Amino acid sequence: MAAFAGRHLSLAARLLALALACKARRAVDGRFYVWRGRKALSKLTALSVRSITTARHELVEAGLFLVTYRSSIETPDGVFDVSTGVPVLQLVEDPAAFVRARDQARERDRQVVDAATRPARLEIQKRHLRGLLTREECVLQEAAARRKYRRDRRTG
Repeated sequence: MAAFAGRHLSLAARLLALALACKARRAVDGRFYVWRGRKALSKLTALSVRSITTARHELVEAGLFLVTYRSSIETPDGVFDVSTGVPVLQLVEDPAAFVRARDQARERDRQVVDAATRPARLEIQKRHLRGLLTREECVLQEAAARRKYRRDRRTG
């Protein structure tokens, strides 16, 4: 639990982290996984389903858990099937290293997106300089160009 100290987590996130720690199972690959749905975690913690969603997102953003989707997990006790759509949370063993790597990956992604969308964003900025767009419209259209590039890149 020392890894949670100093992370400025909400009370709901701390409660959820404790519940997840109690329910974590060690897989044969040596990692710890938790695969409980929001309703089950809600019953376990007495938090609302929406609070569970928010707290889980907070724990992932803090770098304490990694979200994966798997159909089954093999443990020394046997193979457990995971319901479709239930995220599997993997406990991150070195949160500081994980957060650094995640931030570096986000920065690389931002650079790639900025380079790829530069021509479109320059055209938007030119329209702003000509007085055809307000500053707010310019910012919104640039963000839309970045989102479109990311969506197109994902869908392939």
